[in-house]
Amino acid sequence: MSTINDNFNRTSENVESLQWNTLRKLCRASVEYFTSYRNKNSVRLKDALLVILEQLDELQPLYNEIAKFASHFDFDEETPGNGYRSFLTMVDKCIMYSEKICQKIYRQRNSMFSRKSRHIKKIEACCQLLVTLHICLQQLIILHTWHTEAMNDGKLSLFVMNRNPQEFLNLMENINQYCFYGRCIGFQFSSSLRNLVTAIMIAMASYSEKYYNNGTIFERCGNSINYLLDPEARARRIINISQYADILFLQAFWNLSELKILSIITPSLAVNQLISVPPKELILPTLDGGTVSVPIPNSHIGKKPIQLRLLSSKRRRGMINSENRGRELHDLSDGLIIHTHGGAFVAQTSQSHVTYLQKWATMLDVPILSIDYSLAPQAPYPRALEEIVYAYAWALKHASTLLGSTAKKVIFVGDSAGGTLNLGAALKCLQLNIRKPDGIFLAYTPVLLTYVSSPSRILFHIDTILLFGFIMRCSEAYTGLDNKKITEKPENEECFKLDIESTAEMDKNEFTALHPNKDSMNSTSKLASPTSDSTLNAVSVHVSSHTMENDSVRRASNVSGQNNKLWSRFKQSLGRRSNKNVRQLDTKNAKTIVEEITMPEDLFMSPYFASDDMLAQLPPMKIMTTEFDPCLDDCIMFARKLRSLDNKVTLDILPGLPHGFFYFLRVSKEAMEGVKFSANRIKELLEL
Repeated sequence: MSTINDNFNRTSENVESLQWNTLRKLCRASVEYFTSYRNKNSVRLKDALLVILEQLDELQPLYNEIAKFASHFDFDEETPGNGYRSFLTMVDKCIMYSEKICQKIYRQRNSMFSRKSRHIKKIEACCQLLVTLHICLQQLIILHTWHTEAMNDGKLSLFVMNRNPQEFLNLMENINQYCFYGRCIGFQFSSSLRNLVTAIMIAMASYSEKYYNNGTIFERCGNSINYLLDPEARARRIINISQYADILFLQAFWNLSELKILSIITPSLAVNQLISVPPKELILPTLDGGTVSVPIPNSHIGKKPIQLRLLSSKRRRGMINSENRGRELHDLSDGLIIHTHGGAFVAQTSQSHVTYLQKWATMLDVPILSIDYSLAPQAPYPRALEEIVYAYAWALKHASTLLGSTAKKVIFVGDSAGGTLNLGAALKCLQLNIRKPDGIFLAYTPVLLTYVSSPSRILFHIDTILLFGFIMRCSEAYTGLDNKKITEKPENEECFKLDIESTAEMDKNEFTALHPNKDSMNSTSKLASPTSDSTLNAVSVHVSSHTMENDSVRRASNVSGQNNKLWSRFKQSLGRRSNKNVRQLDTKNAKTIVEEITMPEDLFMSPYFASDDMLAQLPPMKIMTTEFDPCLDDCIMFARKLRSLDNKVTLDILPGLPHGFFYFLRVSKEAMEGVKFSANRIKELLEL
């Protein structure tokens, strides 16, 4: 059952929401007012408002056309949602956002305190956004023709597998990414989340100044302040580093969430224990009455201990160090949750995820064992998968003696990359013929680690969390396609010091209790800072027409492809100054996108490629994603595939939340509700 209720039953070709009409009225009233004034600011405001009116007229037929077929790609009638719908919602959100700005302009038109220059930048940013969404809708129309051509047995797929990825990427070239990271950043989210993603982008731009050692400390501080005050400078910096920063920068920035100071806001648990499991032989029974030796992780970095974190709201019998605490001990839990964290396969540990895991441990009253698997690029595929399978086998063998659980019900839980790894581990259980988990919960999980055409994957090019360039670097690192040797450790990497605790019941040869510490190192590489500029000067925004193969597509292209005098005059009024001071990182040696996205079709890397026979054997599954997640279509297609094989699967699409929203529960009411909703889904798996 979905939690979305966006009234997507749009059937009329001329449907116009109240917001669209309200925005038109506001723009017309303001245009009429500013027409009588000849000063520069009034002319710019009027031109921008006229562009909005024009874009509304051109967007409407594309919007209505997509609304006609969007529902055909839903998981079911009770779960409306897919990449097509997401863009319709995004257009609606943009209309509402623009309406608020136009209302302020209209209310303050006669005020002596009205800051017309500020209004100009905001309304011009809205123009950029509308024009870019116009381009996105055009690409969606083209994508739909590809889907129709690839239709198999009357079934529409959100993935277009029979096209070269470069064709899809060529369509994306005209998307203006800058407008999604400037003044309009996070417009599609609630106010609390919008402020949060803005803060994250400011932090990323500012951190890059320190990481790449740009100038003196005073110059870096000045640039950081500029990113706070100048959204356009921030947007250019974000796009610059997303295109050219290497994987070590991504690890360093994302691992900032590991800082000890952030743990202050995390409530304490009865048990929050780090464990080190040594690499030694594990024998498990097979389903046919035999035994099997679970492979010891050995690829890339050799045999090393695996780090785990045990979390529990209660101290239970048989739990690590429980006998010496002198506190009340509770009975063993029948459930056990095996958690695998996200981080794009390259960053973070369980420490970054303790905030929401603590909430789940309290709500579910079940021990949670989170796996700190080895990270790419130092340990690419299949190292992490090997460790998760081994950790799961270890947990089955020691659940009652070390983890406080009878393990009658074992549930795999993973978010993002962690969900992908959990699916691979479940498939490995089938291959080894050992006990599989009793249920799997997936949160915004990619199931196809190759670049195929999909409506929601267009969101990668405009997402505030999963920036396209970053995702390509992470995918390349995880798959091991980058042959360059990594000789430098990422900043803020979580390092563990093995410290054996002396407890009466501990077998020192079996495991080691751990205490984490930090170790940071500075990078000496440099990436120049962008200079400031006005709203649209650094980016030329335009609507490009494409060759389209049916009449409806051709009509849409002709509308936006015509030379528009208003738009030309609007751009001329802004002026264009080139940004020559931006020095980009390693642009000469940068690979083409095609080289970076060529990935093997490995079923343990991309579970979508698993055979129907294997997928049919997977345990009951709960899949949760969000309507603005680039991985949305992945989740829908995987759920559809499982359902066709009579697997017990449910799909939920939460509205208005970004990828990775679990991290934000302490600062966002909507994120907290999503975390609680996910806990209830996990509880359903435990009770099956």
